[in-house]
Amino acid sequence: METKISNKTLITTSIGNSDSQLLPGKYLLIKKRSVSFLILSVYFFLLATVFGPFTYEGKNFVFIAWTFLGAGYLLITNKKFPLTIGYSFFVLPLYLAFSFCLNISQSEFNSFIYSLFFLFAYYIFISFFKQRMSVKDFNGILLVTLCAYFIVLLAGQIYVKLGYFRGSNITTGITHDWLGTLYEAGRGFRYYSLSTEPSYAAFIVVVLFYAYIESSQTKLSKKGNILIWFILLYMLLFFQSAYGVILMAVLIISKTTLRNSIFIIFIGVIIFLIAAVMKQPAAERVFNLIANVNLSNLENIGSVDYSASFRILPSYFYVSKFNFFDFYSYLGFGAGQSENFLIPLLFDVPMDTFQGGFMPQFIYDYGLIFGFIFLVFLRSEVLPKFISFESFVIFLMLTNANFNTQLFWFTITCFALLKFYKKRKHTESTSRKF
Repeated sequence: METKISNKTLITTSIGNSDSQLLPGKYLLIKKRSVSFLILSVYFFLLATVFGPFTYEGKNFVFIAWTFLGAGYLLITNKKFPLTIGYSFFVLPLYLAFSFCLNISQSEFNSFIYSLFFLFAYYIFISFFKQRMSVKDFNGILLVTLCAYFIVLLAGQIYVKLGYFRGSNITTGITHDWLGTLYEAGRGFRYYSLSTEPSYAAFIVVVLFYAYIESSQTKLSKKGNILIWFILLYMLLFFQSAYGVILMAVLIISKTTLRNSIFIIFIGVIIFLIAAVMKQPAAERVFNLIANVNLSNLENIGSVDYSASFRILPSYFYVSKFNFFDFYSYLGFGAGQSENFLIPLLFDVPMDTFQGGFMPQFIYDYGLIFGFIFLVFLRSEVLPKFISFESFVIFLMLTNANFNTQLFWFTITCFALLKFYKKRKHTESTSRKF
């Protein structure tokens, strides 16, 4: 498609054979492509990151502003919109609008609009990404973003070591400070770099690493990849997220083959030794949950791990109290109504708000039918197959991040692009054979 644009530009800007007459057309084309590349690259980086001073009530205004400005430029400077997304996507906003109107007296308007914003952003940018970005470009953006997370983590650790952190004298609760640093009473310092909290940071760096390795199509034991492995391990070690431990374990299992088994075993042994020597709290939490959780009395999981209870109990209460004879269970109770359902079940004292995961909050808000529609979208646009590492990451993420979060759409975007580039490479390699 780029070649056609290029030829058209050269023809319409060249009257005669003078080379000087070709330069304006060439310059404008190069400039247009460079600006598009910048817009798409910065969008991806901002989708994967959050800057505290520019965030209010969970809304990242730098990301929102760049999305609208970037989308405006891309749409204005491209006469033909590159429709590179399946029709299953369009059912999502249509159904959200239907469910919102059905419960308009109870639905939260801001929550509904924010959902449409993320759908709009995904639609515009995923389409231009597929048209404008090569797999090599995508691979480079992934690596830059991953390294940025690592650099900010190091900066946060230096910030703490130099004694600039304020609030480490607390006896209960958590104190946050600059450069993705926090102090948790009874647990010590933790880090989350360019994200909003450790579990989100763990998801993002694992997804970045996986997408980078898969899109580069190089051996895991390659010298450069070994360095990236250790950078990932270092970050997960200091994020201290149980999600990070689970994701790393599944990643290692998914990448193990007969050819690289020795290398994978080597990485696994190093992880085990580090966890044992440093007494990694996140790993201990996972082992503690496995050993002590009583599935027949799941409501008491808070006594085993208080934090984990807020990821597990919402889905448990949703399933256990699901009313098969209430049509709102299928069509949704209204945007933002899941908080009214979950807060009395999760807390003994009144709470103003509770932000959980897509499962079950968004499903409660928009109904079981939306869950089925979203599953169809995932299979057609995002997942290479149902049983895959991508499927596991998304399933786990749905317990931690809601629809209206950057983590949710960052993960969807990464895996959708990865599927697209793999499919295109397969198509190109097949066409060469014939």
